[in-house]
Amino acid sequence: MRALLFLLVLSASSTVAHHADFSSTTLMEQQDGTWLLQVKAALATFEYTQPPGSFQTPDAFKNLILAHLARHISIRCNGTTTATLEAGSMRLGPESTVLFRVIGIPPVLHNIEVSNSSFQNLYQHLIALIVLPQGVAQQQFVLIKNILYT
Repeated sequence: MRALLFLLVLSASSTVAHHADFSSTTLMEQQDGTWLLQVKAALATFEYTQPPGSFQTPDAFKNLILAHLARHISIRCNGTTTATLEAGSMRLGPESTVLFRVIGIPPVLHNIEVSNSSFQNLYQHLIALIVLPQGVAQQQFVLIKNILYT
C-alpha cells in the first residue's frame, strides 16, 4: 500500500493536469517557520465545484474558488488549536494551483488534523495529502471522501 501511495503522489503532477478525479493538498513549513497550504488540481476539478454560470470573469472564478476552499479545508493542531487560511491566491491553467498562508500552527507540533471536503461531491475523487514540516520526514496520505487512508 505504501509503495502504491508513493507512486500515486510521485505521478500527481502529470496526472492532475488531465484528470478531474485527483488533486493534491500540500501543507508545508517554510524555513522561517511560516506555513503554506497548496492545492493543485485540474481546472475542471475546480470548475465542477461551482454552479454553471456562477461567475463571469477569471477573477470572479478565482474569488469563488478561494472562498470555497477556505470554507472546506480545516487544520487542527495538537487537538485544540485551529489554524486559519489567509492571503489566498490562484494560478489558472490546465493544472491550477491555489496557495494560502496558514496562520496559527504552533511552533511545537505534536499532531495535526487536516480535513479537505472541497471536492466531496465529485464522484470517486482522490486527494493526496502531503505534510512537510521542517526537520521531519515527508508524510503522505490519501483522502477518499474526506477519510484518511495511510
